[in-house]
Amino acid sequence: KIIVTDGFSIGDHASRDHTCYGTAIDVVLKGLSPSNALWEELKQTAKNVGFDVLDERTRAGSGYWSGAHLHLSARIRI
Repeated sequence: KIIVTDGFSIGDHASRDHTCYGTAIDVVLKGLSPSNALWEELKQTAKNVGFDVLDERTRAGSGYWSGAHLHLSARIRI
C-alpha cells in the first residue's frame, strides 16, 4: 500500500509537475521499514501504468520534502 504525500500545490513547490494540476504525486510505502525490493516493485508498477518515476529516496532534501519518497509524473499531460 502507498500513501500520497504531495500533489497539486500552486505556488509552494519547486517542481513544475506539482504546480500543474493532475500531473504528479509524491508517494511513500506504508509501513515502518519497507524493503528495497518493495520500493523497486512500486517503481516498476508505476512505470507499467504510465508514470515517469524519480526515485528521491537518496537525493539530498530540500525545503519541499522530508524523507524518502518516489516522485511520479504522468507521461500524458492533462
